[in-house]
Amino acid sequence: MDESSRQIVADQIEPLPMRPGRPKRQDDKYVRHGVRALLMFYNPIDGWRRVGCRESRTRTDWAEEVRRLLDEDYPDAECVTLVCDNLNT
Repeated sequence: MDESSRQIVADQIEPLPMRPGRPKRQDDKYVRHGVRALLMFYNPIDGWRRVGCRESRTRTDWAEEVRRLLDEDYPDAECVTLVCDNLNT
């Protein structure tokens, strides 16, 4: 399990498309649309992952994502080992 946050941004000025001999041109100005918390669960042995996107990153958000993991992805498991990286919620 890992968690991080990401900004949600959009272009302020529409990028100019590619032309022969010129790459796509894009301005560095953007409009910020907030921040979202990403909670990722993955199982490298099975090659599986799932990412939950939340408006906040609280203990309750973390607990709800773990409950979803157990209820939806491992409903018949008797034991689940959860390894968390730098969880500070």
